[in-house]
Amino acid sequence: MKLSEQTVVVHSFRCFDINVGSMIVPPFKATEQAILHRFKGEILPLTSETVDASELDDEGRWFRLATGWDALEQPRGVSAG
Repeated sequence: MKLSEQTVVVHSFRCFDINVGSMIVPPFKATEQAILHRFKGEILPLTSETVDASELDDEGRWFRLATGWDALEQPRGVSAG
């Protein structure tokens, strides 16, 4: 992924889900500000990633796009086809 000049750091986190009645780890990462203020969550250590700011939604969330096996780097000596 080629990053632009506008990058942000996102983290995995846990927060309380009133529908479940316990702490959950949402299926997205978010900025520190969104985690602390919007989601009232706790950042999980060692989960940060730097992403293009344009990839965030209006709530500061970043969803990893499922790209399938084709997007993964091939091991040396293994052809893609």
